[in-house]
Amino acid sequence: MAASELQGMSKAAFARGYHLQILLIDVGFRQLEHYLQASLESGVEAFIIYARENPKTLALYAQLLARGIPLVFIDRYYASLKNDHVVYNDEESSYQLTEKLILKGHQRIALVSGCEVASSAVRARILGYQRLSPASA
Repeated sequence: MAASELQGMSKAAFARGYHLQILLIDVGFRQLEHYLQASLESGVEAFIIYARENPKTLALYAQLLARGIPLVFIDRYYASLKNDHVVYNDEESSYQLTEKLILKGHQRIALVSGCEVASSAVRARILGYQRLSPASA
């Protein structure tokens, strides 16, 4: 998530009388449980989460939801959790990008995804690509 997006969220919260606390978690999520608990103890009542596919985080988020703590995931989410999420239309955008390449005459199109192929966002992008990709026909 870009710094400008975080600033926008912070400004919007402040303008409405809310305090937005931003937590940056280590890549291995080793301190996530500690950060979440410390946040709750300091008065945090809800979380906006840029989620990463990880069984440990899934269990922590499920526990928070079971306790009635509101969670909203941004950009990606866990389909197995029943909570709010705000996402970009990844499937449609990937479909349109693939379509543009085909209309320009490209016939051999590869999708390069990196290490997060299990995330909801990447799965949706792959579906959009597959809707038009000659390789998936």
